[in-house]
Amino acid sequence: MADSKYNRSPWDIEEKRFTLINSTFQIRNTLEFVKKKHRLLTLCGEGLETPLKSVILKLSHQTLQIDKPIDWPGSPERFKIFFRDQNDTWNFMVSDLCEKEIYQLSLFIPGHLHKLTSRWHKRVETPYEARARFRYNNQSFADLQILNLSASGMLVCSGSETDQAEINSTVNNITIDIDDPKQPSSTIIDQGIVVRSYQHDDSGRVCHGITFIHKDQDSLQNLHRMLL
Repeated sequence: MADSKYNRSPWDIEEKRFTLINSTFQIRNTLEFVKKKHRLLTLCGEGLETPLKSVILKLSHQTLQIDKPIDWPGSPERFKIFFRDQNDTWNFMVSDLCEKEIYQLSLFIPGHLHKLTSRWHKRVETPYEARARFRYNNQSFADLQILNLSASGMLVCSGSETDQAEINSTVNNITIDIDDPKQPSSTIIDQGIVVRSYQHDDSGRVCHGITFIHKDQDSLQNLHRMLL
């Protein structure tokens, strides 16, 4: 396993291992989390001998300001910027430099992110009785069977009459109930992003893959406890 992607720096992993995310909401939400939690940025670019470290200082509508690395050599004009999101999954974005100041750099916010496809959180099978519900476009999606679950997302299926949510759309008020006689438990997650949406060919059931957006650590810790 010496060459496992889990043992390699994310900037050394092939780009095909990352999934393209073009949801403006998810991009903004992720960057706001990275700023709020002072998550470390790793800047890579052509001509840089080693990756540089920084943090986000400010977010505006179209740009972000980052702390100028002490050893910044004055170039390049384009960076690959790597960071961990709410689920501790590696992301990167390609951003162009728009302004240089004494203590900070201003970069354009790109129209998409690249999210590492490989799961850092183990996804587990759930009891048949495990159910979820959420709201999508003012509709309530209820009594959804959870096929598998992790701290970063879930796959749920419902009856054939259920509408399909659009990929990259937002769902809210996600409730997870695991009716396990040994250890019943439930939790609520504020929001998620639909990353898969399809109708099963054989059964006709409508299925959705959802990535969670943990706005606080409580929901993430609750999920970790449920998955033990």
